[in-house]
Amino acid sequence: MLTFHAEDLDDSAFDGVGGLSGAEAKAHLLGKYAEEKPGAPRLVTITLAITPTDGNHDPAFVQHANGNIITPFAKQHAAPGVSFTTHYADSDGCPSQFDLADQYLWISTQQHKHGIRTDWALNCPCHGKALSDPEMGTAKAMASAEQLRHSDDDPHIIETVAEAVAHLRKVYSHTSSMIFAKKLEGTLRRFVFFVPSSGPESANRRIRKCAALEGSKPARQFTDTGVPGKLQIRHRPCHLPCCMALDTRACVVKGQCGESQIVSLSPLSATVAAEKLRVIARSVITRNYCVIARSEIHYTKDVEK
Repeated sequence: MLTFHAEDLDDSAFDGVGGLSGAEAKAHLLGKYAEEKPGAPRLVTITLAITPTDGNHDPAFVQHANGNIITPFAKQHAAPGVSFTTHYADSDGCPSQFDLADQYLWISTQQHKHGIRTDWALNCPCHGKALSDPEMGTAKAMASAEQLRHSDDDPHIIETVAEAVAHLRKVYSHTSSMIFAKKLEGTLRRFVFFVPSSGPESANRRIRKCAALEGSKPARQFTDTGVPGKLQIRHRPCHLPCCMALDTRACVVKGQCGESQIVSLSPLSATVAAEKLRVIARSVITRNYCVIARSEIHYTKDVEK
């Protein structure tokens, strides 16, 4: 889920909201804000549902979703004259997706690569408690409802991820309850993206590997400094202007958030990274075991997850 200031988005981001054209919907929304919430930040939330064929949400997929879908989406829908400078990301602290050195290294490269720096905070609650969970639950319910409509005379079976994506693009894109009728709260629009398992639009799983960053586990904020391989980290996130300018000396909540520090990351060579992957693969394979009981074979996979 992405949150923007409404005035920073171009008209195309509002197309179809309330049955209006993009320009009409944006003007109506800004008018409602002036009428109902004068002086308040005019924020809108957009859902991006990104669906991989293989269901693998590993660091490579996280990096692909952010670098190849979310950042280009923001640039594409920026209003004329608007240039986004910082991507503020929140996630949980899953050590196999977000809270690991490979991800820190990737964060440190985003301003250099895209011109938009990344500030990543491990703030989100775990599954079932974040704002994105009901959004994704709605998508799953819509796909399931389509399956239940199936009959021999009227087939509605969804057999592939690509078919599910095509269906969701028809029924999921616009919310059933318009934001205008919800006191300007809720989701403005939804966009559905498909990540195939192969080809140029797939997630490249040969991501750059990084040596473990000693002492990083207590850190909950990782800020791109503009220099690949260097990050500002902190025990608790703070987004005061001085802190985002990489100078926390004047931070008034330093007692709660702790001191920040600039750390250097150590990318692994291709040889060492390949060996690291082989060790991980051996570990996973040895723990993906089968138990033979009577005449049945029960497979237990990915035990360490």
